[in-house]
Amino acid sequence: GRLVEDYLRIASEIDARWLIFENVRGLLTARGLDGRPGSALEQMRSMLFNCGWQTHVELLNAADFGVPQRRVRLIVIGYRSG
Repeated sequence: GRLVEDYLRIASEIDARWLIFENVRGLLTARGLDGRPGSALEQMRSMLFNCGWQTHVELLNAADFGVPQRRVRLIVIGYRSG
């Protein structure tokens, strides 16, 4: 559950402008430290925001992109303006 912190550290070290996270759709309703459904994703997005990243979240189905299976994944795009 702490991989995001290392990911952000590395992104900062290389001065990345864009990030992408891929995860299971269950992250939308996953409980964070406070036990509320959905707060795990909120906490991750808050952490990104505090490090200067804006975020956009989408659910995408791999079948819509030519993959021969229905596999819905949560995608988080992070970007820095400027």
